[in-house]
Amino acid sequence: MKNIGFITALMMLIVNVSNGQKYIDGHNVISMLSIANSSILQGYPRLTMEQANTKLLEIDPNTIRQTADDMIGEYWWIDSMLVNIIPREITVNYPKEDMKDIQLASTPTSIPRRDGSKDMTLVNDYFTELKSVNDFKVLVDYYKTRSTRKNFIIQDNLDRYEVQGCIYVKKTDSLKAHVFIDSLLNSITFK
Repeated sequence: MKNIGFITALMMLIVNVSNGQKYIDGHNVISMLSIANSSILQGYPRLTMEQANTKLLEIDPNTIRQTADDMIGEYWWIDSMLVNIIPREITVNYPKEDMKDIQLASTPTSIPRRDGSKDMTLVNDYFTELKSVNDFKVLVDYYKTRSTRKNFIIQDNLDRYEVQGCIYVKKTDSLKAHVFIDSLLNSITFK
């Protein structure tokens, strides 16, 4: 009889744990605050995947991430911006990337027009910057006015971690997101 009670209690615990809220998800994703300090991130609670998905759909109803199961990394809601951080250890299976190569591959080119001129709209709207901040290198890139995403990739100087990040924001708040990225990056130091 004691075994039946124990098994029943164990099964209830398993069901309750499996129905718990997720705050981090993705293959080999680790917690940002376990590898780095950030006065900004530490000042806000993380969102569950469900909360993050709801906020993302408010910002961009056409996103490819239509359900909470599509969400990767960790999320924070800061000043009407959805902050997504995806930290991973650099390993043989997840090697260090060449950020200059990523920058070159991501930069748009002009589009030829029928009259022979070139359409520079995408090129002129694109922002990219490769720089060093605190104890890491970072690539920031995004379209200034055409997108709801502001992207960055961080690699610590000891080549232990790579952190992909994205600030999701309404297009009308693009300038606010640009300023926020610099504040966020300056607040981060690796442990």
